[in-house]
Amino acid sequence: FIRLAKQKLESRPDLTVIAITGSYGKTSTKFMIRDLLSERFSVCSTPGSYNTPMGICKVINEDLEAHHQILVLEMGARYEGNIDKLCDIAEPDISVITNIGIAHLETFGARTKSTLIKRTRKNGTVVLNADDDRVAAMADLRDDLTIVSVGLDKGDIRASDIQYNQKGMRFTATVNGESEAFTTK
Repeated sequence: FIRLAKQKLESRPDLTVIAITGSYGKTSTKFMIRDLLSERFSVCSTPGSYNTPMGICKVINEDLEAHHQILVLEMGARYEGNIDKLCDIAEPDISVITNIGIAHLETFGARTKSTLIKRTRKNGTVVLNADDDRVAAMADLRDDLTIVSVGLDKGDIRASDIQYNQKGMRFTATVNGESEAFTTK
């Protein structure tokens, strides 16, 4: 099952693979990325919390089709080495690290989450949470990647004026001094 998934991805050099990890917020972040990119691209993503080797392989083998341009994967890590195993299946072009929570600091923390940066393809892109000092420090791990930092108070991209209720969310994003208001469902 794993070998078939790897072969399928190897046959698709045109496919952009985006991987997301973090102690929490992976699934929500994945769905937001999927929905935003679906406005312009054909996107395949793992459903729910499919973030294990079998979950990722199931999606690659059964759901990924020739017309898809982007594959968005959530990568979970309960034990050291989990991210490596997932990257052995699908090496990301773009990686996103949401945060490192207290629970993961007690077990394997930044070391395991940073594996995603180490396994991002050469000249790829990494998106880091600038508000989490442990995640922001990962920017120094490689010098061949484009690093994009995102946060509320600091980062290349900042969010402000955040409002949310049962109907959705509104916020303002600021990039290079330019601001734009967004509304989501």
